[in-house]
Amino acid sequence: MELVEVVWVDAMIEEGHIPPSVVSGMVPIERHTIGYLINSEDDCVRITFGTLENFYKGERAYDMVLVLPRCMIKSLNVIEK
Repeated sequence: MELVEVVWVDAMIEEGHIPPSVVSGMVPIERHTIGYLINSEDDCVRITFGTLENFYKGERAYDMVLVLPRCMIKSLNVIEK
């Protein structure tokens, strides 16, 4: 599996009593996420943060899968093949 860095745009959320002066400055967040590429399709990219042996089924399993819609992705860079 390739180790990749995905740069993507995420929504920003704050909770509590937020004054208007703070709200006007809130913008989407640019995230940099590193993980193993499961697959890349036209509409989304799937990465995992690790793998493990699934002892109950006797097969490899993914640990913490992140599915990112293509419209949120700014770049996908291979770190290691």
